[in-house]
Parts: sequence; C-alpha cells; structure tokens
Amino acid sequence: MTYNLLTVDAVSPEAMAAALAGCLGIAVGDVEVADPDGDPDLRNWDAPVSCEHRAVHGDVAWSLDVYAQEHVADQPLESDLAARFA
Repeated sequence: MTYNLLTVDAVSPEAMAAALAGCLGIAVGDVEVADPDGDPDLRNWDAPVSCEHRAVHGDVAWSLDVYAQEHVADQPLESDLAARFA
C-alpha cells in the first residue's frame, strides 16, 4: 500500500519512524526513513515499511511517500493513516 502524507511542521526522521511504526502496528526497526537523494546502497530495501521524505516550501514542511509491504497486517486507508500520524 502506498501513502502520501504532508506535514506542516518539520519532523525528524526518527520521529517519522516512531510515528509510522505506531500507526501501522510494527516495530520502529521495521520502518526505514530515507532521503530519496541519499545513497541507495545505504537503504534497507527489505524493510516492511519505507518512507521517503522531502522538504517542501510554503505552508507545508515535509512530503512523505510511504510504502507498506503486503505482509504489514495493519494497512489503513490513507486518510486514517494521516489522522493517526498527526
């Protein structure tokens, strides 16, 4: 399942991982948060949940692209994930 989220405040990658883990009912270590322009060799491509984040301008601070693999049991609707993440 793919999710696209926006935040109005800057959020650290560690906070993103913790929030997504809580939202999706998995361990924090199962969430990979990465800069899409970073070194692809450093990515954990097998992580159950991956999140790429980009800083954006205007009223929004971050754009998050989140992918949960099929074996992640809790895969809410995007609107529900956004509400949980907030």
